Amino acid sequence: MAERRQHPRYHIPEGDFEVFSRDTNVTGKLDNISQGGLGFHYSPVDDCRAESETIDVMAKSPDPFFLPSVACKTRYDISVLAEAQTFTGAAVRMTGVQFFQLDEAQALKLEQFIKKYGEEPSAEID
Repeated sequence: MAERRQHPRYHIPEGDFEVFSRDTNVTGKLDNISQGGLGFHYSPVDDCRAESETIDVMAKSPDPFFLPSVACKTRYDISVLAEAQTFTGAAVRMTGVQFFQLDEAQALKLEQFIKKYGEEPSAEID
């Protein structure tokens, strides 16, 4: 299958980086990011899926980081197996969102975040 992304996707190391969907009040862990979008995993509450139109990206540590009010569109939301995690019986979903209408300040902050935390793109990242 041919790659359709316009921007390379960078893996984000396991850490305290979270994505919050303002529209559905879903909070998840950031998995990968690019200038065009990001992927995160979450456990749905009351079968509520992350269908985002506005998200926040944030980190508590090692350095505080906050990228608020990013307009986006959900591209996929799929059920995944929770690999290398203790079985809790909780469902885990992976969501990919596409950014649109980033303002200049958001695009700059996103670029700085990728340079600081992003690991080089890999052919293995979906």
